[in-house]
Amino acid sequence: MSQDNKVYYVPKDSPVYPNRFDTRIRLRSLTRGLLSPEEVQTYLTNLPDDAANGEFVDFNAIVEDEDQIEDTSAELEVPSDIESSDNGQV
Repeated sequence: MSQDNKVYYVPKDSPVYPNRFDTRIRLRSLTRGLLSPEEVQTYLTNLPDDAANGEFVDFNAIVEDEDQIEDTSAELEVPSDIESSDNGQV
């Protein structure tokens, strides 16, 4: 099968047009010369600050809650009328 040397044009407002600054393809764009380091720096500098939309999550409280859940699960008793079989089904 021969390859055609065709260039397909995708309009810039098309949803399939890749964002040049997308972090998944940024290194490739820089390497190929499609982006300059200055353009990336300008883009990153002009990003809006969304810190006000963030929410604080206390990681230590989450870990403590999970530890308490694990401790209480060890205290649960299995009723005597339930027998487990060899294949793992209850």
